[in-house]
Amino acid sequence: MSPVLFELLLRSIWETVLMTGASGLISLVFGLPLGLALVATDRGGIAESLWINRILGAVINGFRSVPFIILLVALIPV
Repeated sequence: MSPVLFELLLRSIWETVLMTGASGLISLVFGLPLGLALVATDRGGIAESLWINRILGAVINGFRSVPFIILLVALIPV
């Protein structure tokens, strides 16, 4: 493998690690509080509030469907 190609490969791997780490950190920062709030506001939870639970559930389900929508749009030309 040529040194130029090896350097390009290492840089690409590092960029991939950075993107994965950034997306994981963003998911942790937003997902953990939303998940804890969803569990806490459920029936029998420590802060039971059904209307907040339903709103949070709808928001979370909306975000969960985004990858499928992206896949659907990507497969339309096929």
